[in-house]
Amino acid sequence: MSDKPDLLDTYFMQYEDRKMKKWMTAFSIGELTSAIKKTKDEARKDIPRLPQQDLLYIEKCLDVSIKQNKVLEIQLNSRDHLGRVKDHIIGTFRGFADLDTIIINTTKEGEQYDQYIDFTDIRHIIVHNYNKWFVPKMDHDPFEEFELEIAPEVDEFCNDYFNDGDFIE
Repeated sequence: MSDKPDLLDTYFMQYEDRKMKKWMTAFSIGELTSAIKKTKDEARKDIPRLPQQDLLYIEKCLDVSIKQNKVLEIQLNSRDHLGRVKDHIIGTFRGFADLDTIIINTTKEGEQYDQYIDFTDIRHIIVHNYNKWFVPKMDHDPFEEFELEIAPEVDEFCNDYFNDGDFIE
């Protein structure tokens, strides 16, 4: 008896392969497990609530961010629908949309967009000072005693630029 099927057999002539139909459950199981993992990570998320900072300090951090293009990490006073602290917003300060709404340029899933935040909703703000990878490692953190100082030339330029009277709303 040979291993080859008998082509004259009627079963092989009438058989139709189901192609992808037989694999559809395998594809959906992968999507299901990734969705379960994502919701499990979301449910286990526990972000500590940082102390409320003074509004003058927050303004100074925003000033440093826009003048020196520093990255900010912002924690809001508002909470999510489960009463937990929302994820921190990481991005650069782009300016004020109106008197009490700031614009933060941020990235999510590779897409850049502007996020509008109520200024009074900011609870805690951190200015990040990223070092280049080729800068040698130091024994101590040079930004440990970081004071929010702005060079007088930069401050003078920004004041002239933003206060020239040509602003149109």
